[in-house]
Amino acid sequence: ICTFQTMALFFEKSLETWPETALKESLALEKKGADIVVYFLCGSYVSDEIHVAHITKCPLPDTLDAEVSKVENYLFIQNYDDLSKLLDVEWIVDYATKVIRMLPGGVTIVGITAICSKKVFTDQKLVLVSSLKKTQTRAAALSTLDLASFPSRMVLIHIDLTTKKMQTVIMDVVNRGPDTPSQVKYAQLKWISLVTRVAVDIRQAIDVISQDDFYKEFTAAIKPWATSLHSSDTVYVFDDEFKDDAESLVKDPKKMKNSNSVEVYMYMASASSAEPKEVAKIGEVFEVTFDLAVRATVPIKSTIAEAKRAINQHIVRQLMARASLHYESMEVQEEGRRASPALHQFPRAATTVIPSGGSLLVYDFLFEGDTAEDAIKNFNALLSLKCQSVEEIDELWERNLNEGEKEEPSLIIQHAHKLPEPDNSLSFCLCLFAIIAVIIAIVVVAVIST
Repeated sequence: ICTFQTMALFFEKSLETWPETALKESLALEKKGADIVVYFLCGSYVSDEIHVAHITKCPLPDTLDAEVSKVENYLFIQNYDDLSKLLDVEWIVDYATKVIRMLPGGVTIVGITAICSKKVFTDQKLVLVSSLKKTQTRAAALSTLDLASFPSRMVLIHIDLTTKKMQTVIMDVVNRGPDTPSQVKYAQLKWISLVTRVAVDIRQAIDVISQDDFYKEFTAAIKPWATSLHSSDTVYVFDDEFKDDAESLVKDPKKMKNSNSVEVYMYMASASSAEPKEVAKIGEVFEVTFDLAVRATVPIKSTIAEAKRAINQHIVRQLMARASLHYESMEVQEEGRRASPALHQFPRAATTVIPSGGSLLVYDFLFEGDTAEDAIKNFNALLSLKCQSVEEIDELWERNLNEGEKEEPSLIIQHAHKLPEPDNSLSFCLCLFAIIAVIIAIVVVAVIST
């Protein structure tokens, strides 16, 4: 017999007016043909509670004959056809993934709100539940590489367009069982920023993926290190104290009234992997060097164990988000492999703050040539923010490589390993990632022997 722990659902108090505002928007869109509007609930899990800090709308599908005009960063769609009236699973999950990339570790999509008629909700419930399950799967992979547990309880809210009533359930999307009815409560929530820095050299030999799939190869290259990160050998010091996992992150919340952050120091058993072992006839050596400023985020009520998980999620998510964006931007995969280095520069971070519950730092990632204006567009489109000025965007965390550094990657970080000479069996890939004190960039250099 399965028993399910009851979970309380709290929305940040500033979201009290959100249902009314969202209803008005959905009613207007329904008149133009949109039968259902979906919103992502962004928040955190703490003990037996789910805290929602921010809500963002899933963009509506554009069809070939839809007339789309842009006014003040909002999309107004005049003509829908039948295909655009209902959202499908892949559409919802793809946009959920884009949102998760932008969130700090410790914060994820915890649920979905659907605003529609009762009939449409009944017809589309399977789509919504499937979307929740796939979103949880994507979030776990993006945040942990499936090396650590990830919350499986998610929220599904229906707001009826006709009655304006809200019905809420919490479901386990992994171990399916009966849905648990719940109720939204509003509270003055607070989140704490976990401030740390992690500097790592990873040198890892992998077998080449036959499809030349850079993302899969990068994942394989960092997975042994990520496994070590999630092990009990990693030591964390919170505000100069060693604390047990069960202890509260903040023992006296009143003392944090004027502070939104906790300093954390991390110590790993080994900052770099062992020298590459013998690999298959065709293989690659990835070298990943990064010096990363971490700003994970958790509710103030979190335990030390929850804070550790958030930090680990942040590190892995930052790497994988940039790797996936870079891979998506690669226009053509080369046929065959080269015997000379191929340089791949990952996008740099730009941030802004969601004021809900304190300091919730969210991320966009900019390629060469992108500016703060591009970050504004992305924050507004994907997170439903209302950024208007470049002054609201911090893009000084990182910078792109200059031409000299591109030609000589070893100049970027002096302690990086010397590039080995290519031989008949091994390729070489160098990834560099450092904070602004040195330089921030992720670079991939691949040397392929034929």
